[in-house]
Amino acid sequence: MRIIIKQNDERTKLQERIAAELKEKMSTTSLDDQELPDLVEGSEYVKDFEKESTLKFWIKVFMVVVLVGVMGVLYLIFKN
Repeated sequence: MRIIIKQNDERTKLQERIAAELKEKMSTTSLDDQELPDLVEGSEYVKDFEKESTLKFWIKVFMVVVLVGVMGVLYLIFKN
């Protein structure tokens, strides 16, 4: 079942005034004109942290893989 609503194409004076105000507000507060802050680098949370090098990351990954391997071997040895 369908409901058909008849719409008038005419705007009321209030609708026209609201549309004009919104259009004016949009033109005055454009994002292109504003300088947006860098929320990651400028954050107080990451202020004192050092960036980790990729070499340190891969060394940590290697150590985790070795530890998992050693634990797997020890499990197989002492399973019985």
